[in-house]
Amino acid sequence: MQTEAPGISRHASGLKLLDQILQGGVPQGSMVLVIGLPGTGKSTLGKQFLLTAVSKREPAILLSTAEPDQIILESTKQLGLDFRAVEKIRLIDCYSWRAGFKNVPDIRNLTEVNSAIDGLLSILHNAAGSILVIDSFTDFLLNNSADTVVSFISQLKMSLQMRGVTTLLLLESGPHDSRLESTIEFIADGTIQTKLDESGRFLMVRRMLATPVQPRWIPFTLTKTVDAVLKDFFGSKE
Repeated sequence: MQTEAPGISRHASGLKLLDQILQGGVPQGSMVLVIGLPGTGKSTLGKQFLLTAVSKREPAILLSTAEPDQIILESTKQLGLDFRAVEKIRLIDCYSWRAGFKNVPDIRNLTEVNSAIDGLLSILHNAAGSILVIDSFTDFLLNNSADTVVSFISQLKMSLQMRGVTTLLLLESGPHDSRLESTIEFIADGTIQTKLDESGRFLMVRRMLATPVQPRWIPFTLTKTVDAVLKDFFGSKE
């Protein structure tokens, strides 16, 4: 079995065998694209990363464009996750601007979004080691020009990398130009793809910074503990 690569700090996902595939987890300071169709488990995977960080007393930040705060808390509670841990996740509300709320970032103004991220990281005692999940990056693409978003994510990646912040970008596959998706994937340091068919949910680590991987679809089951069952990947029943 794979073990954590020496000399590289990594963030565990909380999914045992996925972390083994990643030699301990996602490399600190990297930006990883999580891409798949709706309903394939991207948001739940992102929340599991955040809750694992909270359990290790690491700062965990969710930038949400898809759900208001209360829905996030309620949907996470329905998964059977520790509600007290969920409340420790710091939220950046990029959803409420749709209802005309003031004092929240408008994702049509990426300067506001960048300021919200920078402001929250600045008040943390130690931003290095933080986990940031952006759910969903699709909304940024739908509300801004392609060139603007590419410039934004390139600059954000550099800023977060310098601070030692590990980032997951959750992206719906399909509604965007395939060349734009490819560009975002090129900017990112790694790609985890998810899919769902009649036989279940699957994930694939297509690439990961400083981590040799063999791209392969792996069955996984979302349970109330959000544990992953990766069948026979290592020739075992783990």
